[in-house]
Order: sequence, then C-alpha cells, then structure tokens
Amino acid sequence: MQRYAFTVEYDGIPFCGWQIQPNRLSVQGVLQAKLTEHLKINLSTPLSIHGASRTDARVSARGQVCHIDLPFQYSESYIASVPLREYPISISNVKKVSHDFHAQHAVVSKTYSYTLILQRHRPILQRGWWVKGCLDISKIERALKEFIGLHDFTSFCSIHAVGNRMRAIDNISLTTDSNSARLTFCASGFLMHQIRVIVGTLVDIGFERIHDLEKIYSLRDRSAAGQTAPGDGLVLEQIQYKSEY
Repeated sequence: MQRYAFTVEYDGIPFCGWQIQPNRLSVQGVLQAKLTEHLKINLSTPLSIHGASRTDARVSARGQVCHIDLPFQYSESYIASVPLREYPISISNVKKVSHDFHAQHAVVSKTYSYTLILQRHRPILQRGWWVKGCLDISKIERALKEFIGLHDFTSFCSIHAVGNRMRAIDNISLTTDSNSARLTFCASGFLMHQIRVIVGTLVDIGFERIHDLEKIYSLRDRSAAGQTAPGDGLVLEQIQYKSEY
C-alpha cells in the first residue's frame, strides 16, 4: 500500500458537509466514488479518504488536506487529474507520504475564516453571512481577546460536541472593508460548531444583545451564548503539519 496526501478545495454550498451521510451528497463521498472510478480499482471494500477536518453543511474549503491508501503506485499528476467537473471540487498538491502521516491526527494547527457581509451590493459574487442592520464592529473587535487562549467552550459549541470542551484558540484576527468583515481563527482544533457559535455571539455583541461573556463561560450552557452563524460564511483556509506535507 502507498499512502498519498493531497489538498482539496471545494464550494460547500451543494454538500451536506465533508463526511459521508446516507442518501446525501458529501465531499468525501464524491471524492471516494470518483477516485475509485478514475483509478480503476476493484476492491472488496471501498476506498477510504481521511480528511483533516469534518466541515459542516455549506462550509467551504481552500485548504482541506486528505490522505488515502492505494494498493498500486500512481503518479501524483494522474491522481490530481480525477474528473470532477460536475462538482465544485478540485484536487492539488498530491504527494506520496509515509504511513506515519495521518491527515487528521498529525495536524498542528487549523486556520478558518468567516466572512460577514455588511452591505449586499453584489450578491452573486459575495459569499458570507449577510448581517442586516447597524453592526458595531468596534465592539466585536474588543471582544475578540475574550475568546483567545485556553477556555472551557461548553457554552460556545454544539450540545452534540463530544469529549473535553477545553480548547485553546491561538489567535483571532479581524479585517474589514466597506462591504464586509472577515474573522480569522487559528487553533490546533475546534469543537463542533465552535467557530459558528463564537461568530454568532460576536454578532450579537455587535448588536448589543450580549454584554457579559464571563457569565456565559461560567454557565457552561449552550443556550446562554449567541446564535449559531450559518455555514455559508465559513471557509477552511489552511491545515499545518510539522513535517512531510
């Protein structure tokens, strides 16, 4: 078996998310089916692609990283040429890697961005969450530091998130222009819906609906935090590893 790693870019709008779900269109499902067909592999068990991050429905990616084990040697260019024209998915940066490399378990950091649309002038060209009303960006900017560092994020993730809710966010940055605001998050990993709940809470802060983040943390109750931002504005930008990929 030879292990290959590659980068996947996709528009998440048509998909139920990264992970295969019964009777639904997923990025993982399309890739596994198309690669099996393209590589002309006849196996007793289907090919299995492992992704670095299980993005939600309608969430896009510029830098998702995956690995796959193949029973034969293929050129990197041949794997990258898998026909995906009918889907908004592309493969690039295909490399042979050792079996010690794992797209998910070897991750050092993940970077996501979330775009808030403040003025909807070009709806076809803009992708993000259209936030209607007078949003106070300065309040959002001041609140960012409250989410950086190690915290118990029980109030700021899905009630279905599994395991320990302690997470450390390394950095959150904010850039703005006349039409939009872009938040960038960097951490070794995120809980289910964590970024979307934080963004929704920040928007509620910008509309002066939420004032006391310390109390929300202490309650450890999802209902105490803000709304969950829609998946449309979230993009997986980059996955970083120590070595090899």
